Amino acid sequence: MVKAWLPVAGYAVLILALSSLPDPGNPGGVKHADKLAHLVEYGGLGWLTARAVVRSGRRKVGACLALAVLAGAAFAALDELYQGTRGRTTSAGDWAADVTGLLLATAAVWWLHTRRGS
Repeated sequence: MVKAWLPVAGYAVLILALSSLPDPGNPGGVKHADKLAHLVEYGGLGWLTARAVVRSGRRKVGACLALAVLAGAAFAALDELYQGTRGRTTSAGDWAADVTGLLLATAAVWWLHTRRGS
């Protein structure tokens, strides 16, 4: 069971490492590209977390996935606060993109899980 959670922990460390870097600005000069970057970044965390929940063999997978999304949203909020201590901007919009990525990825894993009849 611990083995399923190691990628989640590693990815969370990667997110914090990226948050420690100077603000990259608006990637490619595309308006709101940073929101897409947040969505993809936290989509990865959501995917890994949901996959770990499913692989942990919990009976109430849906409830565990909901808790995982809440924990991910809390981590995203703390990440936004941490960025503020690193001279970067904090944004509720960035947090919303993070949570959207978490929700989309978790929903995809849930859908795959239920289609398999597991």
